[in-house]
Amino acid sequence: MKDFISVAEYAEREGISVRAVNKRISNGKLQAKKIEDETQPNGKWMIFVGTVGTVGTVGTVGTVGTVGTVGTVGTVGTVGTVGTVETEVVEYQGSFEGEVVETQVSPVGSVAEPTIPSSQPASTVITMPEELTTNITLDKTEGAITDKQQIIAIRRAQVCEAALGLQKKGAISLSNAIDAYLEYYNQDIEGSVVFATLGSLSASTLRRWINLYQKGGKSWTALVPQWKGGKQGHTVPQADLNWLVGILHSDSKPTVSSALRLWHTKLRMEGRKPLVSDKTMERAINRVAEKYGPRWNYMRKGAKYFRENYLPHVLIDGSQVAPGDLWFSDGNVCNFDVINPYTSKPCRPTFIPFMDFSSRMIVGFDLDFTENRRVIASAYRNAITLWGFVPRFIKWDNGRAYRSLSGKKLSRAEREEIKQLEADEIADILGSIYATGVEEVLNSLPYNPTGKANLERFFGTFDNGLERWLPGYRGAGVGDKPASLQRNEKHLRELSTKLKGNQALTVTEAKLLINWWIMEVYAQSPHDGLNGRTPWEVWQEGLQNIDSSRRRDPQELWYLMLQKEEKKLDRNGVKIGGIWYYHEALVDYVGQRVFVRYDQMDDRWVMVFDQYRQPICRAEARREHSPIATVAGTEEDKLALTHELKRRNQIEKKYRTAANKLAEQMKDSGDFLQEAWQKVQEQKEDQVPQLTDTSYALPELPEGAALPEGEGESEKKEETNSDVIIPKEFMDAIGLG
Repeated sequence: MKDFISVAEYAEREGISVRAVNKRISNGKLQAKKIEDETQPNGKWMIFVGTVGTVGTVGTVGTVGTVGTVGTVGTVGTVGTVGTVETEVVEYQGSFEGEVVETQVSPVGSVAEPTIPSSQPASTVITMPEELTTNITLDKTEGAITDKQQIIAIRRAQVCEAALGLQKKGAISLSNAIDAYLEYYNQDIEGSVVFATLGSLSASTLRRWINLYQKGGKSWTALVPQWKGGKQGHTVPQADLNWLVGILHSDSKPTVSSALRLWHTKLRMEGRKPLVSDKTMERAINRVAEKYGPRWNYMRKGAKYFRENYLPHVLIDGSQVAPGDLWFSDGNVCNFDVINPYTSKPCRPTFIPFMDFSSRMIVGFDLDFTENRRVIASAYRNAITLWGFVPRFIKWDNGRAYRSLSGKKLSRAEREEIKQLEADEIADILGSIYATGVEEVLNSLPYNPTGKANLERFFGTFDNGLERWLPGYRGAGVGDKPASLQRNEKHLRELSTKLKGNQALTVTEAKLLINWWIMEVYAQSPHDGLNGRTPWEVWQEGLQNIDSSRRRDPQELWYLMLQKEEKKLDRNGVKIGGIWYYHEALVDYVGQRVFVRYDQMDDRWVMVFDQYRQPICRAEARREHSPIATVAGTEEDKLALTHELKRRNQIEKKYRTAANKLAEQMKDSGDFLQEAWQKVQEQKEDQVPQLTDTSYALPELPEGAALPEGEGESEKKEETNSDVIIPKEFMDAIGLG
């Protein structure tokens, strides 16, 4: 019968899976070799099947073959002439404390797996079939050894047996046999498991093994690697170990070497000497850290590290969520620079996308230079106005999305005022979102990035798929920084400038590139989480099932997402966010209360409505001018100032013209002041009784009374002017004479 069978044949014969057979081969439990096969590029494993000799005439007990190697049943000698029995080589799988291991050699059949009883007698016995039963006592291993030591020892014994067999068969010296065997073995032509376990060997190593093997009675136990196992080794002082472990449980993350130095200081102050070396104590500390890893890392690295590395994920079943039902949003600082329009300097923008949970499709996004609720609301508005419907639920990041107060010297009252303003702003934005028809806005669990795993994975795809190819790329972290940005990399910086350019993108250019990449690359790529389908396919399929009650007019949705404020109109216009907005139509409403609606992400304009909510105009942002623009400003500054002055003159000219038209109308209808004066004169003539004294004349003195000198002339002078209320010269001066 053939000496080798395939893995499939062995698995069928044993009634086990092919995977289980391959596992036994990799663990060294089966003797096999690898041969070339056209159907398998990596080769094909063949399992060795040995021969258990011939059985002679019953009654004459022959010589039992060599059974020196535990784990390999040697050739059973002639016991009679009954026939031949074939079996597989059985390797010893017992323990090393003298357990009984039972195995059977079945005639042309399967080899039973060794079973280890719970009892542990003093010797190890291999039990064979009833017709070929013989008891073999094996040497007991001194001390406990590991499975790896056992496998290596058995492989060494196999190599020794092969070299000794070659010496006996060729009738040559041991040195020649060793050289001849190693010349073939070290080439590993057959890809044997023995070579995979032991590797290449030298003649001196093999000779040393053979000497040990022969001195040990050809027992594999003589070739066990002399590794320390079990409880062998030094015993460290428990009190000192506990003290060291205690001080190392600190979030300041002290090193083991610094703790050992402190330990030596403690021993010196206590008048003691160390009982073990630093290396021994360090190994003991490392074992404690490995055994109690969760507690060790919690104390040194914090709860966040503990949650992310030791606590199980919250398993999410998204099968019940249809496309369009749930949208995620989170902020991500981009890894490339854009030109900040407010400072004209390059900086990294913040990318705020909205992702549909079911289809993984990015349905809308926006860019800003900080993560805040306003830009999230703007990204949401972009999404709903594009697709014409609103989701049922929104889930966004739980992080603080507003200005940071760290490093600012503010009083408690100022901080509370800012917090209140932020709370009002959040309520205003949430009110706008709820007004569109969203059922609920949810916050992600704090410090739980796995709750937004799909979006976090998208950010990684975004970095590798687009950001790394853009000019101004900064890297995903300190360790990922491009080499051209390192110090003293002048040449690489020049090459990078030639390849990518040296000018950072504008915000508009960055938005166009991101939009192109999402629609043409990301949305069209098969996704593992969608069973190989693309996000665009799943999204388009889901759009067909959106309920009509959730669909809205895009223009209406856009209007609902505009922010609104009530302002008192000033002569300079209306001020929003520190910017003045003006239109000539606002002149008629100066001093009145007006309502303003505006886009928080577009500060170029605002819409102004009167107190009855009727539209007035779209006011545009005003520009501030330098006081020396006419003498030291640029041409653009001079033109802007000239335009501002012309606009003022045009508005004044407009109202001057209107005043002239009004004067013409009043001239045709008469002057109301002259009419009033005429009525006063008529009133005097008619002597209408007066309820009050309206005369400025001095009272006359009684008759016969002496007048002081000079008062008479004065009286006459006053009498001549007593009837004149308003001088005629004054009336002429105002055009009413």
